[in-house]
Amino acid sequence: MMKSLLFLLFCSAIFSASLGIRHVSNEKRLIQDNLGNPIDDLWRRALEFIRALLKKYEPFHVPDMPVQTVTGDDISLTAKFDNVMISQAENFTIDKIENNIFGLWAKFQVTEPTMLLQGDYSVTGSVKGKNVNGKGEFWITVGSLVTSGYIKVTFKGTYLEMTNFDLDYSMKSLNFKESGLEIEGMTEEEIEELFQTSAFKYFTENEKYVCSQISAYVIEQANKIMYGKSLQALLDWLKDFIDGKIVPTPGTNSLY
Repeated sequence: MMKSLLFLLFCSAIFSASLGIRHVSNEKRLIQDNLGNPIDDLWRRALEFIRALLKKYEPFHVPDMPVQTVTGDDISLTAKFDNVMISQAENFTIDKIENNIFGLWAKFQVTEPTMLLQGDYSVTGSVKGKNVNGKGEFWITVGSLVTSGYIKVTFKGTYLEMTNFDLDYSMKSLNFKESGLEIEGMTEEEIEELFQTSAFKYFTENEKYVCSQISAYVIEQANKIMYGKSLQALLDWLKDFIDGKIVPTPGTNSLY
């Protein structure tokens, strides 16, 4: 899901670029008045196709992420998550889609009423001065997750490069359960109680830091995908994706 949503985000900006390049002259006002912005409909078609994929392949395999660092007041953890599956993600609503053809940017907002994640984890570090070690399974339930973002691309030679991916989120609840986690001097019941409160607190109070990690990863991956590809090649990919000619294989990260 991450890679498919990512690619749709910058393809939206790419499509904006193609329209701008073709018409950025005396016809600019004519396009805005008579054509409007056709990208919004393209966005919605693509997102609805993703919704169908998420439902068909539920639980949907989430592409692997690099090792994560979690830092904050009295917390310092290094964690790795593998074999992550997502459920109920197809229930999202599209709150906002906005594109600027000539500015090469796009804005979006989507809401997930409930989203379930589960998979394997390994973690080391400390919480409240106590050593933390663990390896096992985890289960996360997120309630009312609202995600908004701003994406901008620019031309670098003959191909496009993502320069900005600004992300914000809010959530009403986050329930975390795990197996195999050990914290120095704490019982299983105490560990569960600690993470039930600290997990939600961390992700709400450190939203900017979490988003900066995600944004850096998205920009890196996007620019790897776009490097050396022509504008037409990227537009052809988007059309094939929406038409169902490109379908991800469950349990893999292959989509391109």
